[in-house]
Amino acid sequence: MAEQGGFADVDAFTHTVDGEPFLNGTWASQRLFYELWRIGGWGALQLTLACAVCGTVLLTAWGARRAGRSTAVAGFGAMLSVLLVVQNLGMRPQLFALPLFAAYATMAMTMRPTLVTGAVSAAMTVVWANLHGSFAIAPVLSVCVAAGAAWEDASPERSPREWARAVVRSLLHGEGRAHLLTAGAVAAAACINPYGVSIWIYVALNTSSPAARGLSEWQRTTITDACGVRLLLGVIAIGLAVALRRRLPSRRDVPAMLAFVFLALTAIRHVVWTGMVLPIAFARLLSPTPALAQAPPERRLNPVFAIVFFGFWISILVGMSPWVKVRGVSGDAEVAARFTPDTPVALTAWAEANGVKGPLFNSMEWGGWLVWRLPATTAFVDARIWIFPDDVWNEYLQISGARGDWEDALDRRQIEWAILERRFHWHELAPAMKASGRWELLYEDEDGLVFRRRS
Repeated sequence: MAEQGGFADVDAFTHTVDGEPFLNGTWASQRLFYELWRIGGWGALQLTLACAVCGTVLLTAWGARRAGRSTAVAGFGAMLSVLLVVQNLGMRPQLFALPLFAAYATMAMTMRPTLVTGAVSAAMTVVWANLHGSFAIAPVLSVCVAAGAAWEDASPERSPREWARAVVRSLLHGEGRAHLLTAGAVAAAACINPYGVSIWIYVALNTSSPAARGLSEWQRTTITDACGVRLLLGVIAIGLAVALRRRLPSRRDVPAMLAFVFLALTAIRHVVWTGMVLPIAFARLLSPTPALAQAPPERRLNPVFAIVFFGFWISILVGMSPWVKVRGVSGDAEVAARFTPDTPVALTAWAEANGVKGPLFNSMEWGGWLVWRLPATTAFVDARIWIFPDDVWNEYLQISGARGDWEDALDRRQIEWAILERRFHWHELAPAMKASGRWELLYEDEDGLVFRRRS
């Protein structure tokens, strides 16, 4: 994008869909990452991540304070937010969406909608829709809050018919109507991007394809996963608050709570969004009296709590900053210090030094890394999973599992080099290549293996 213009929406990094156009829904995040790196290197990226993390929790704490009308209650909301978002943090486009949703949830759940809040919500969604596909949860939250506000307006003592009329009246003329209008406005605002309304098709594809193709973070959330454990702890915390206060959550919060817990159960990666919704509902439940969305929070800020709370988050920000996290290293050592321990830094250094080039067979997770560190190569697949048609993806799975005519598939693609990830290929493809006689193992370490086709 920076060197050639456009939105980098024609593939130039793989040999399986080379030259094929696609919808690049995170183009603005990619360009922003590049500009931050150009200005401040890896340190600027690390600082951006730290600010996004702290900003998300602080915005959620602000929403919890408005809902609970207490600074101390806001602290409990912030702790619940940390519990639910901590595992989904990383240097990826999603990090820009986290503080945006925290601000959106605070407005939707703690402020009576007006033209100003609607305009601000729409403006945020325009930015969000160009950064990350998760913008679709914004109108969902507004619809949930509309349903909750209508439920709250309708007295439960009425007859079923009168209750239903009151709900409809709120949705057509009351606060519920304003939230529905906000939902419509942000859904329309999301179309202000290079691809227009097609961005919604992109969201649908980017949600269904990874789930159907077995990516781990798109698998259903269960108690066997750390995110599932955190979600269960969050639900338990709300249950304890119900027992402590001897009242159920506010009716205006129940639809949003149910919707986002259900969303979290559909995929591991969706647990993070409960970290902006549940803390606000939790704070309202903990408030001394049931707080309406428009009720003002307490004016006085406890100085001791403020010092502890902001001191804690400033220490987190400093601890994640580039000046503390990585110091006095350069080159591959700096890359190794900034990436996860299983990033194949040594493997790609060897590959670059030994002339690895041309079309590769590789694991999906390593695709982007390999074409960045080995620019003379092209990947088989990478993390842009929605751009690969079913036949390419099925071929990738066939080769990865060493099934059927897997060697003929590699022949058809004229692949000379295979860079295998140990955790995915150790039990099937790696032994098959060693036994085949047509592939030579040239390099191996704790991360992966490099095979070359024999002459």
